[in-house]
Amino acid sequence: MEPIVEEDEVVKEIPVYLSRGDNPDMQVYLLQYPLRPPERPYSLEEHCEAVRVKPQQCKVEVEIGLDKDGENYNQNAEQKLRVSTQTLRSAPVPNRASYAVGMFSNDALHLVPVHVAVQLRPSLAYLDEADEKRKVQLEKERKKKGELTADEEEEAHQLTPLQMQIKRRETERQAELRMHSHAYLKQREEEEKWVELEAYGADSETAAALRDKLCMPATDELPFHMPGGDYLASLVPGCAQAGPHSTSGTLSKQYLETLPLDERIQAMFARGQSQILRYDKVQRMCPADSTEADLMVVLQKYA
Repeated sequence: MEPIVEEDEVVKEIPVYLSRGDNPDMQVYLLQYPLRPPERPYSLEEHCEAVRVKPQQCKVEVEIGLDKDGENYNQNAEQKLRVSTQTLRSAPVPNRASYAVGMFSNDALHLVPVHVAVQLRPSLAYLDEADEKRKVQLEKERKKKGELTADEEEEAHQLTPLQMQIKRRETERQAELRMHSHAYLKQREEEEKWVELEAYGADSETAAALRDKLCMPATDELPFHMPGGDYLASLVPGCAQAGPHSTSGTLSKQYLETLPLDERIQAMFARGQSQILRYDKVQRMCPADSTEADLMVVLQKYA
């Protein structure tokens, strides 16, 4: 007798909406606190004093007020080390997946794409500032007491000659390396001005109004002329392409992982590669259950 297979009946269908509210340029940040356990949150709703962001660099800073009368505040610390606020500074998190904030409302799931995820950690920049001020003050005192050496006096009054240098025109490769260098990225970060934001608690009227806007049901049918993968990629930053090619024209890794070994290697070598593929890279693109002998057979056929 054949076993009786019970059908897994669908009991309810829930519509899913990708939403940005009434502002298509809205950016949603996912804030993580890796040094803070869940049972000891920062209580931002009570102690947050300032929030600022650099939109282009995706940098975030949060200032939290400190309890000066608390048992953890060192009243005996030097005056220059006594601070009234603690600054949390962000560090970027590699975008390895596409995240969204989900809200269930009116029997529908509303998803809001996350623009970027950052991790917030306490900044110790105030210690560097205090040390720099100490060095400047110490030098002034030494100069006042006449304790500077002759070389230090000469260096302080010495004029710095103006140096001019004619540079050759950069190649594309040199320009690309310069634009990815630490010094260039640091310069770009310092050039962008901070944008001050207003912080609202999760239970505030402003936050509730924003959630209502994000959960507005669709009222009009919009014409749709884009492939599904391109549509998701335009809405969700970092979304992998569902089709065989990414927006840059290269083969999508997600698409290759759906193919068996034979078809996968054929696809990699069928489009006329403009550069040599390393053997170890080809190995990493093989299915997990394939062996090196299987790969060699397929390579002799297509490579």
